[in-house]
Amino acid sequence: MTTRKATLEEIERLGLDEAAAGAAPKEDWDAVSFATGVARSIGQGITFGFADEAEAYVRSILGDQTYEEAKKATNAELAKFRGENPFLSFGLEIGAAIMTPGGLLKIASKVPGLAKIAQKGMQTTTPITRGAAGGALYGAGTAETKADILASMTLGAGLGYAGAKYAPAITEGAKELVKRGIPLSVGQRLGGTIGMLEEGLSKLPIGVEMIGPTRLKAIQQFATAAYNEALAPLGKKVKKGADPRAAAIEAQEIFSDSYKKALQGIEIDAGAGFVDDIQAVIAPYVQALDKQGKEKLEEFIIDEIFERAPGDKLTGEGIAAIQRRFGELAQNYMKSTDAYQSTLGRAIRAVDAEMMDLVAKYYPAKAALLKKTNEAYSMYYPVRAAATGAGVKENIFTPAKLLSAVQREERKAGAAGLNRLERGEGRLQQFAETAAETIGAKVPE
Repeated sequence: MTTRKATLEEIERLGLDEAAAGAAPKEDWDAVSFATGVARSIGQGITFGFADEAEAYVRSILGDQTYEEAKKATNAELAKFRGENPFLSFGLEIGAAIMTPGGLLKIASKVPGLAKIAQKGMQTTTPITRGAAGGALYGAGTAETKADILASMTLGAGLGYAGAKYAPAITEGAKELVKRGIPLSVGQRLGGTIGMLEEGLSKLPIGVEMIGPTRLKAIQQFATAAYNEALAPLGKKVKKGADPRAAAIEAQEIFSDSYKKALQGIEIDAGAGFVDDIQAVIAPYVQALDKQGKEKLEEFIIDEIFERAPGDKLTGEGIAAIQRRFGELAQNYMKSTDAYQSTLGRAIRAVDAEMMDLVAKYYPAKAALLKKTNEAYSMYYPVRAAATGAGVKENIFTPAKLLSAVQREERKAGAAGLNRLERGEGRLQQFAETAAETIGAKVPE
């Protein structure tokens, strides 16, 4: 007991002596500070060294510090993180800068004589060489003094080489989305742990400002790209960079023009042959009904068609009127719990979906345009459903919402739609699944 007491006294006295001598107590590792440092480093790379100024400005506006005081504090915190994690901090900055479009040339423009080197570096054939060249340029561009340029370039080249050689490759899904004009962040391109880390950082206060807007831009342009996917059969696209609401308006105009052209000059003899074609479409839906139910269903659908075919002549205007009416009826009847009405709703929807193909049978010259218009509009259904769903603001919807809409629309088509879903061939299914995997949320709020 005496020995133990003496040891404790010595320890306490030693601690007091160190405090008196000005020795700083060892700080515990702070997860929030570390995450903030990581976010700052990425921000410095993305903004090419201006993130600290931006943060200082925001702090001076929202807090009680002047810009100079906030800038000094921000720089001190950034310097502290760099000192404690030199390779991580500079590696993040270099990687973020290299992944930013035009980053190398922007950095090079700050350093005399490096513009031509940057151009050559960007034209090299291997990613590893580009990584080394880009890292060297970033190091030169961020050197504090001319005397530091060589050392900074050496460090940058080494980190750039290692990053390009050992960094994870861009995912195949990301490549597909980039081809469609969707701007992805570094984490969305690489996925995996890096993607989850970036997403997590984007939800921290400092990350919301630096990383959040880039990730949000991907969601916005995903919605716009969805309209382009639906328009693909027509060979049309909305204006590049259009926001989702503007894209929706433009897409509707394109669909309307194509629909009018497809039906212009149409006049079909709605005789026995046409009736047989309609009966063939609804046949799968009447098999489960008794004789009376079959007759009632066929009579209802055929009467609805002939009401809009004066003189048994079905014009383009009449077909448009039928499709508008059938769209409303199908939606109402399919909600019913009554077996007959539910079956009737599915049958009406089938006729609506097949109407353009039936017209193409009677007007072969317009078959190609009719088929393309029908295909495009069938893909537009789930996009419109996702864009008008509950909680959607300004037509900005997530890949998960589109995928859910795709599944709902395919289920309405009965067994055929379920088979398509099972095979992964639903309308826009692959596009929605790829986007959900690449830019969908994986980290809880």
